[in-house]
Amino acid sequence: MSTTRSTGHGPASGPGGDPRRRIPALLTAIDTARERLQVELEQRAAGSREAEQARHALVSALEAYAAALAAAHLPLPYRLHAELRLQRGLGGH
Repeated sequence: MSTTRSTGHGPASGPGGDPRRRIPALLTAIDTARERLQVELEQRAAGSREAEQARHALVSALEAYAAALAAAHLPLPYRLHAELRLQRGLGGH
């Protein structure tokens, strides 16, 4: 008989496995979306279609990160919460 310890990580933690494993990739997606928005804002007007698409992508990346943290029972850092509110307020969603 095999004995295994449940750590709350791995396949037993839900259909997507441990949500903590997704966090590094989600942070990379946030960085990429921030860079894209910065480029769009430098090259075009803030209200341009391209800038708004970039803002939507950033909000989506921030929301995905927040959801992964919530699934892992981790708090959303205040600065990221504030950034999400700001970007939403600027028309990101």
